[in-house]
Amino acid sequence: MLNRDQNDIRIILADPSTGDYTEIYSESRKSWVEFYENIHVMNNGTGFIIKSYRTDWENLYYYDWEGNLKAQLTNVGWRVNGISEVDENSGLVYFTGTGPESTDNHFFRVGLDGKNLIQITKGPGTHSVLISAKGSYFIDTFLAIPADMPQEKYVFFSILTLTALGFTLFRFTPEGDWPYYVVITVAAMATGFLAHLVRVRAYRHAVVLRIVEQNQRHEIQRRTVQIQTC
Repeated sequence: MLNRDQNDIRIILADPSTGDYTEIYSESRKSWVEFYENIHVMNNGTGFIIKSYRTDWENLYYYDWEGNLKAQLTNVGWRVNGISEVDENSGLVYFTGTGPESTDNHFFRVGLDGKNLIQITKGPGTHSVLISAKGSYFIDTFLAIPADMPQEKYVFFSILTLTALGFTLFRFTPEGDWPYYVVITVAAMATGFLAHLVRVRAYRHAVVLRIVEQNQRHEIQRRTVQIQTC
């Protein structure tokens, strides 16, 4: 249940035959609380795993059905994005998160006791993971920026694109309103110029197929293709 102000959320366990219910989880903040759809219910009946922002970072928590915290699975200073897979037999949770770099996305593993957290995917960039039906394999597709890629031409195309945007706004803006949009366009051009000095619009695309097992992973195939785009 989430209140109208969206700053207080409660999860209840109810008996539909009697109408009796018990509150098993609650979270509140002065600002707002995210409604987390990414809740994993354990098949073995021991509880559920929820992603929470209670420490000012999104982390994973493992609760039993009495509302008791069994384990804080992660305690990191970056954003956990979501639960990918839970191997209850092995006592392992696979999930995605940014890692220390806020623009990245990586694949991680941690025990149901909150120990032995490891990062599975390697290399900077945004990793998108697809796990096989039985959970034995996963495909890692990622986007990353080559450090040796020249930046000047991407800055040029950025300025050209933003200039075209400014002309369009000027051409179709009602008379009397154009100074406002000119200021916005100039600000956008400056922002785009600075952004492309730091990060270019060129990506390296790689597909990696790995075996994911309980305590080890074996890389069996790697295929990398570099793509340059404007």
